[in-house]
Amino acid sequence: ISNTCWEGLSCLLRAVMTLFRTLLLLSVAAASVAEQISPQRRKRGLLELAGAIKCSTERSALAYVMYGCYCGLGGQGWPRDQAD
Repeated sequence: ISNTCWEGLSCLLRAVMTLFRTLLLLSVAAASVAEQISPQRRKRGLLELAGAIKCSTERSALAYVMYGCYCGLGGQGWPRDQAD
């Protein structure tokens, strides 16, 4: 293999590595800016979920412990109650 072939591959490899570094730098910068613009939401737990259920349905979250969708196979049947 001639030297010009290796020189061409070396040049191509340098160009690819430069492109990779540039994209990595841009993605890190974009993530940093996005974090400053909209801070990460805090994680919530089961108590907050229970509160949201109580607020929206006026029923205890415990009312849904053994609940499943009873609309039929694949959800194709008729609703049995408001939650369906």
